[in-house]
Amino acid sequence: MGKYLFLSDTSASWKKRLGYLIAALVLALVFALYSIPEVVIGLANQAWAMCGW
Repeated sequence: MGKYLFLSDTSASWKKRLGYLIAALVLALVFALYSIPEVVIGLANQAWAMCGW
């Protein structure tokens, strides 16, 4: 029984690390987009349009 528990923990750890890696890459991509002025201006214009001001 201990053998199966050990294998499932290793598999879960691998999947969790892969999930964290994907999340970190997505966040890095989103933050990299903020270095492009057109993207920031577009987001600001969308926020203004949603507020109705």
